[in-house]
Amino acid sequence: MSLHKKLSRSYVLLISTVSLIMLVGSFLAVSLVALPNIRISMQSKLSELENRINEQFSYLERAADSAFLNMNEVEYSSISGEKGSELLHYNTINSCLYMMRLVYTDVQWAFLLDGDGKAYADNVLIERALQSGFDDSFNAVLASGHGRTHVFGLQSIPSINGGAPVLLVGKDIHYVFNIKSIGYLYVAVDTTALDTLYKEEMLYDGQQIYICDQNETILSSTDVSSIGFVFDAKSGKNGSLVRYDGRTWLCQRQYVDSLDADIVMLIPAGELFKTNNLYILVLIIAFINGFIFAFFESSRITRSILAPLHRLSDAMNEVRSGNISVRCGEEEEDREIRLLAISFNHMLERIGQLIESVKQKQQEKASIELTLQQNKIQPHFLYNSLNTVSALCQMGQLNEASHAAQLIAQYYRAVLSGGRDIVTLGEELHNVELYLQIIRVSCSHSFHYRLICDNKSIFNCPIPKLTLQPFVENAVKHGFRGLEEDEISITVNEENRYISIVIEDNGIGAEEKVFADALDERNPEHFGIKSVGNRMQLLCGEDYSLTTQSRPGTGTKITLRYPALDLPADIGAER
Repeated sequence: MSLHKKLSRSYVLLISTVSLIMLVGSFLAVSLVALPNIRISMQSKLSELENRINEQFSYLERAADSAFLNMNEVEYSSISGEKGSELLHYNTINSCLYMMRLVYTDVQWAFLLDGDGKAYADNVLIERALQSGFDDSFNAVLASGHGRTHVFGLQSIPSINGGAPVLLVGKDIHYVFNIKSIGYLYVAVDTTALDTLYKEEMLYDGQQIYICDQNETILSSTDVSSIGFVFDAKSGKNGSLVRYDGRTWLCQRQYVDSLDADIVMLIPAGELFKTNNLYILVLIIAFINGFIFAFFESSRITRSILAPLHRLSDAMNEVRSGNISVRCGEEEEDREIRLLAISFNHMLERIGQLIESVKQKQQEKASIELTLQQNKIQPHFLYNSLNTVSALCQMGQLNEASHAAQLIAQYYRAVLSGGRDIVTLGEELHNVELYLQIIRVSCSHSFHYRLICDNKSIFNCPIPKLTLQPFVENAVKHGFRGLEEDEISITVNEENRYISIVIEDNGIGAEEKVFADALDERNPEHFGIKSVGNRMQLLCGEDYSLTTQSRPGTGTKITLRYPALDLPADIGAER
């Protein structure tokens, strides 16, 4: 039997069993644990919300009683409105209302209607609106209450709050000394107080709370856009799942006597079990039962199938560590694994061939680049140098001409270096110094150079030939201003087994983009600088860095950093 068939048959059985166990566990968790606990939490929140609403009405009742006491503390003649004292009567009532609102700052509206229908409030516009559009049935209820404070619940009064529902409390005000009626006092707040209570009673994300009257009209809600519409959720008994607004909710409702309305709490079905610890416990038990079975089944699969895969994995780890000579056994029982081992072995053989080919091509490329750089340097530089010697001879400066010829001979002996591509750091620095001396003899102006190295022991470290000269040549040709102040320095040091070579001049500098173009392999104009990176890579791989710092007018600084390698055994041998 193939590996594919073995895996398919085993895991179909495994997944089916685990899925069935999880399905049964989830059903039991929902039915026996999650829903009852959430119903209890919802009922507790509804009761707490009812108590908070009753506290709000109690606050309004105290405010009404306070206004009643304020009015009974003034002279009857001031409050009675007898003939000739209408202005005093008006100011006295409004002062009492104002004093009450100073103490009960959460009260938003306080007004009084006397027996003649005249309105008193601390807002002239509200007074006018009340006199022309107030429902007298509220007064009748207060008159039948014999001075008791009455809670009207959520009521819509067109003359205040734009007709939106408010929490309303009223009281029939009498002068206690002669039982004379003063009028009907009303205090109210908008539903902002309810919005605050809703937020404090939230259990889950996406939860909604509605207050509905006997006709199921929504008077207040966490969803402001639903106010005024009919709550048309279809449900059975309280605490069941319902469909409303295209979604499934768990619904719990409770009648509130002070509102003469129902508070309805809806929780999205998808949020029911996210924070229910008992549900999570039951689900974990279901998972444990499923994975106990999965453990024994996977053990059987491992013994029959995965052992050869482990052997193949071990071989891959060997390759990852750099050993491409390892090979996998090709005698496996499973056809797929046997074909995989054969393909893996073939891939390793091909990789080995490609690596050898790449190494050979890199060496050939570096050698060709070095040869090209030498060929590019030698004719032009040789012609200029010989012209310099000839000019010195013509001017009779034979000593200077002899010295220049010696420098040229030493330089070309160092450049050729017996055909070697890799030289010592000391030889490379000596080559650069010879080049600078020849240039200084050939130039029409004088310049200064410095070679700084405090640690002579690193002179035997290897470096590709002609690594530093392209940067020195670039500074002399393009960086110097032609003044005696022109200076170039080469500083070499070693730190933590890394060699750092800094080539710095005080020339005209350049934009960073110029050096980026010079290092771009697609740019043929700066072959010497570009080839430095290629030959450094051949010497030490990617473990080197070449950085430039330059701005117009500030000079240029080039830093080459690479590991201090041991001298190759074949250095100095003929290529």
